[in-house]
Amino acid sequence: MFGFPRYDPEDAKEMIEQFKIGGIIYFARNCGTVEETAALSAQLQEFASSNGLSLPLFIAADQEGGVVARLTKGLPLMPGPMSLAAAALGNNNDRNSIVEKASQAIAFQLRSAGINVNLAPVLDVNDNPDNPVIGIRSFGENPAIVAEFGAQAVRGLERGGVLAVGKHFPGHGNTSVDSHLDLPLLPHSLERLNSCELVPFKAAIDSNIPAIMSAHILFPAYDNEKPATLSHNILQGLLREQLGFDGLIMTDCLEMNAISKYVGTAKGAVEAFKAGCDLLLISHTKEVQQQVWHRLLDAVKSGEITVDRLNQS
Repeated sequence: MFGFPRYDPEDAKEMIEQFKIGGIIYFARNCGTVEETAALSAQLQEFASSNGLSLPLFIAADQEGGVVARLTKGLPLMPGPMSLAAAALGNNNDRNSIVEKASQAIAFQLRSAGINVNLAPVLDVNDNPDNPVIGIRSFGENPAIVAEFGAQAVRGLERGGVLAVGKHFPGHGNTSVDSHLDLPLLPHSLERLNSCELVPFKAAIDSNIPAIMSAHILFPAYDNEKPATLSHNILQGLLREQLGFDGLIMTDCLEMNAISKYVGTAKGAVEAFKAGCDLLLISHTKEVQQQVWHRLLDAVKSGEITVDRLNQS
């Protein structure tokens, strides 16, 4: 899944034609009004179908509501997760539907713009006041509350016809480092992770969430050496085998410093795929996207990545 720099669909045409990519990620730089974005989405899908892609593109955006939203022009912006949670908790008569209704509304907005994947909900438990990147993007600091409203969000997006992507597995809420900038470490025990960070993800899996995004964070309780995105122990051992998730695993952006600074984006993409990620996200830089594609191709040709592994994803 690649991003591109502007609104112009020609910016994305070459990578669709050359690389037969599985998806596109939109940022605010790509989104105009709903009508303009819908026209862009239709053009990208036409590029895909005319170049032999047997499936339509995933077209994704981070439309969490509140401070993180890409589609903002000419439509009502939904409140963010913490605001929605506060509203629901303050209204016992409608507690079980506020988040679900808002999520369904977000899905309708996205579908109207040709966007079929929402990189939400945030399932991180925000119990560290020094967290520089999650904060009010989380439903709160209580694992049970985050689980309850995260599951509602999954159901609402599904009812609206958009794929939900829970993030950032196994949990980014207790870090004091932003993985965009460096590699965070979460030193908690298995007991703590099971009673806090993993609770919302378990609830989302029980609600049949179709996709989960990995975090570029070290969790020594599961893997002393590799961040979750590159860890077979975490993606296969924990997410697949212990939690029973059988949907799509995608990475957070592999250009983030937590990966690019320590492993390199191209090598990181190969390692992430080998570890169990099905969809690799490279959001910004054309040259890096080209490097990743060629590195993956070389890994398949050499046998480092097997055809069985490709077919599995």
